[in-house]
Amino acid sequence: MPPIPAAFAALVTSARLPLDDLAAQPLQALPLPSLRVIARQAVDLLGAGVGTLLVELRLPRADLPAPMTAAELTAAPGFADVVAGRKTVGKDSPDRLLARAIQRTLQALAARCPGAPAALILPRWGSDGGFGDESVAALRAWQEWRQVPVTGVFGVADARSMPAMLAATAAPDLFDAGHDVGVLGAGAQRIVAIAQRLVASTPTAPYARRVEGVTFSYHAARFGVEPTPGLLRAPGGVAYDTGTGPYWKCNVFGGTVLALAELPVPTFEAGRYRHFPRAERFGDALAHRPGWQLVTALDHRDPRDPTIARTGRAQDNQIKALLQSVKAGDLLFVDHPGPPGNDGGHTRVCTRPAQRNDADCAPEFAQARYDMAQVQRNGMAALAGGRELQFWHLRSTIKQGPTL
Repeated sequence: MPPIPAAFAALVTSARLPLDDLAAQPLQALPLPSLRVIARQAVDLLGAGVGTLLVELRLPRADLPAPMTAAELTAAPGFADVVAGRKTVGKDSPDRLLARAIQRTLQALAARCPGAPAALILPRWGSDGGFGDESVAALRAWQEWRQVPVTGVFGVADARSMPAMLAATAAPDLFDAGHDVGVLGAGAQRIVAIAQRLVASTPTAPYARRVEGVTFSYHAARFGVEPTPGLLRAPGGVAYDTGTGPYWKCNVFGGTVLALAELPVPTFEAGRYRHFPRAERFGDALAHRPGWQLVTALDHRDPRDPTIARTGRAQDNQIKALLQSVKAGDLLFVDHPGPPGNDGGHTRVCTRPAQRNDADCAPEFAQARYDMAQVQRNGMAALAGGRELQFWHLRSTIKQGPTL
C-alpha cells in the first residue's frame, strides 16, 4: 500500500486529535487518490464531521470505513488464537487482517485517549496491514504506556488489555459534527487558524507570522482593555499605541487577524500610522472591499429614536437566522445602542458554527474581551432583545492564497 500523504501526516502530528472537520479543511488541497489513502489507512484519526467533508470533496461514502470498535478487533481473524496463546503478531507478520485491526486500534487510541504516545498515530504507513518497524515501535510505545511487557510483539497480555481500553472510548460519528459541515475557502481557513493562534498565545509563547518580509508578534493579553506598553503593529502600516490608556480593542483584534491572513482590510490614516475602522463602521467598510461578501445586514434602529433598537419577535427571528448562518471564518460586527460615533460596537471572528441543537444559536467567536483575546460563545442571549442596533455579517470569498 502507498504511504500516508505527507501533508496529512504533518497535520495529524501537529493538530489535536481526533481531527475535526475544521482542522481537516486543508485536506481539500489533496487529490482524490490521496484522500482514498487517508480513508483506507488513517480513518481512525478522523473525528466528527470529517466524513461529510471528505464526501463533499468527492470521496465516495462507501470508501470510508466506520471507526474501529473493540468488537471489530476481537472479531478479527486470528485474534482468539492470540488470546489463547497459540499465536502472536510481530514484525512482518503474515496475518495482515489481524495486523491491520491492531494498527487501527492503535490509531483509534491515539485519537481518543488523552496522553496517548504520538507513535500510535502511525504517520508513515498507517493501518496498511504490514506490521513493519513503524508498527513495532507503536506497539512498544503502547506497551510501555500501559505497563505491560514491552516486547514489540502483540501477545496474550495485549490481546486481553487492548479491547477493554478501546471499548472505554467513544467512537466519533464521521458524518455528524453537530453543525453544518462545508468546504471553507483559503481565506476562511487562514482567518480561523490565525484567530485561534492569537487567542492561544502568551507572553512566553507568542504567536508570530511573517507578512511581506516583516515578522509580527503578539500575545492574547495585548488585545485586553488594560494598557500594555509599546506599539501594537499589524501589516499595512497599522500601529496602535496601547500604553496610553484603557480601551476596547475588538476592532484591532479583528483587523489584525485579517491583515495577518493577507486579506483585503480597510484602514485609514491616523497620524503617523494607520488604524482599522471602529466596529460599527468596520462591517460596511469591509463589504466594499473585493474578496468579501456581505451575507446579512440588519438595521434595527427605531425610526423614532435611532439610539435605541426596535424589539420584538420579528427582530429576534432575523438575529436567529443570522446566527444560524454564521460559518467558521466569518466576521460579525455590531453597533451598540447609543448615539452615532460613540465607539459602541463590537467585532467578532467566528471559529466554530453554532450547534444545530443549541437553543441559543451561539457560534464560537474569537474576540477581544476585557482581559485578553479569547474564544466565547455568543448567541441570542448576548445579541437579541434590543441589545444591538445594527449587524453586519461578512464572509471571505478568497479561494486561494498564502499558506500558513
